[in-house]
Amino acid sequence: MAKIIRGHRVGENGTIRVGCSAVIFDGDREKILLTRREDNHQWCLPSGGMEPGKSKQR
Repeated sequence: MAKIIRGHRVGENGTIRVGCSAVIFDGDREKILLTRREDNHQWCLPSGGMEPGKSKQR
């Protein structure tokens, strides 16, 4: 059953974005590609997002 929540919401003005991440293996499937984040210098899978109103164009 759905629950109706009333009042102020933190995410009231939020936006929905399309996102993607991938695991990319080498030919022998022994290594994976990682990227290093610039903000916290942690290693992570390659990923990205699409801004609202944008489309893939070549």
